[in-house]
Amino acid sequence: MKYIFKILVLITITTSVYSQKNFDIKPINKKPVIIISGNNKIYYPIEQKENISFPVKGIDKIFVYTRLRLMSNKQKAYTIAYKFNKGSGSKYKVADINQDKKSCFVDKNLKSRPSLAFKHEIVIPKGIENIEFTLLNSNNIVDLKILTFIDKKKVYIQPNNKEDEQVIKIGKVFSYYKLNSKIKTIIKPNGTGKLVVFSRKRLSANDNGKYSFTYKINNSEINVINVPKSTISKSSTYKSYNIKELPSNYKKTVIEIKDENQIIEFSSNDKVDARFVFYKDKQKKNWIDFKLKHEDTAVLVAKKSQKERLYYRISSENRLHIKDIKGTKMRIIVRGEFTYDMHSGNDYILVLKDEDMIIKSYKLSCTKSTEMEYKFNDDMVPGTLDKIYINIPKGNHNYYLEIKNHDKTALIRVSYIN
Repeated sequence: MKYIFKILVLITITTSVYSQKNFDIKPINKKPVIIISGNNKIYYPIEQKENISFPVKGIDKIFVYTRLRLMSNKQKAYTIAYKFNKGSGSKYKVADINQDKKSCFVDKNLKSRPSLAFKHEIVIPKGIENIEFTLLNSNNIVDLKILTFIDKKKVYIQPNNKEDEQVIKIGKVFSYYKLNSKIKTIIKPNGTGKLVVFSRKRLSANDNGKYSFTYKINNSEINVINVPKSTISKSSTYKSYNIKELPSNYKKTVIEIKDENQIIEFSSNDKVDARFVFYKDKQKKNWIDFKLKHEDTAVLVAKKSQKERLYYRISSENRLHIKDIKGTKMRIIVRGEFTYDMHSGNDYILVLKDEDMIIKSYKLSCTKSTEMEYKFNDDMVPGTLDKIYINIPKGNHNYYLEIKNHDKTALIRVSYIN
């Protein structure tokens, strides 16, 4: 019997600079797509000896997730090759393949089932812009997908002086910048947060590893960081062959940045290299409540803090009108309402309309809140909240919120952000 196998590859890119929020990256050479239910992902197919490239400029590492299309039997192994736009690359073999029982192809014409994903990490060297993938040992199809994850809180900072050396550590490449006493190394973080300094000394054979460096913030007093002893790193080396010394293990120094637009100067009389990572404080979004004309209102009180919140009550016949829409994003906080004789959960449908056109319906479910209570109504119990976020398109809009269920009511707060 002849068995047919196909492979699908999911590539997820994460970086040390970027993580958390994810979005799709399309390949440089466009391909048709295949969707797998269970996670609703889109993949880009290739055939053997056909190349597919993805942009990776500015990315530190990627994670490659590969899946094999299983039909009549299990294939024991397959190999994925990759190379960068500057010629270097490698390949890896995948074995121990098992079916993913929770996923399948949406296209009913595909009779195969995807295997469980295999995860492979690839470090992206500095200066690389593209990565190209090829399937080596299959006559069938490969599908690929790339996700990026953005973390705006963590940022690598390049100082004013470009006098850097490359330190390689277990396959990872980091840029370190030479500190000296004549030319100050200047760092300008954007915002408030924590600046983490990774320092290493260039060690010769008879060096005791002692070193120090200084820093000052906005011409204030000088701070001295003393490292009494450091040893040669067993896992790191300088990329440049012109540096005869070896790098020490790094020393991590954390500097609190409490004000914006700070200028930090670093210097050292020793042979010290440093790199700088800034963890920016999370910026709190200032949501502004819409001031709406709606007669049916309710005041809820937080049991612990006693803080009061004004809500608008809506139903199928008593809808909330939101006009003079401002901002770029709208947030809806909604709570179902309970009478005391309701002992189970409360299921209801919230409908958002623009004029009389339904934009979206939301199927919601809540239980009785243990944190909030009514200020003026002892006969009702507020439900737990749901939050809905809506991007506001350009143009004039007249939004209406109502409950589809004729026997249900809900409490609403609406706010916006610019």
